[in-house]
Amino acid sequence: MKENKKKWAYWMTPSMVDEIQKMVDEGYAKSKSVFVCDAVEFYINYLKTKDNLDFISPLLAKAVRNELSSFEKNVCEMLFKVAVENAKQSRMMAYINDIYDEDFERINDVSCQDVAHNNGVVSFKDINDTFWNK
Repeated sequence: MKENKKKWAYWMTPSMVDEIQKMVDEGYAKSKSVFVCDAVEFYINYLKTKDNLDFISPLLAKAVRNELSSFEKNVCEMLFKVAVENAKQSRMMAYINDIYDEDFERINDVSCQDVAHNNGVVSFKDINDTFWNK
């Protein structure tokens, strides 16, 4: 149910009244009264929201932290599974190709150097030359 309006007297600077009139003329409101009512309502809601943010911010931060923690756990589990599969494939490839321990250590050293040099971005370009020339 809508309230009936009642007239109130408030002090305002002439420049503020001029700005209100400009806004009314530009079509932002039907009248000065409507503009002032909308502006006051907006400001009241702004102040209420500001108070609510002080209450809600810690709750949101906690919820985000919980989600990130859960995400981190899932990613770590997936990375572990990928590492196990990669280790199995590496052992099978070494066994199939008769790669001995000293060759495997050289492959490991070259791979570590490549990853460190490229910040983890590994390219297979010229991999044959890189491995056999070191």
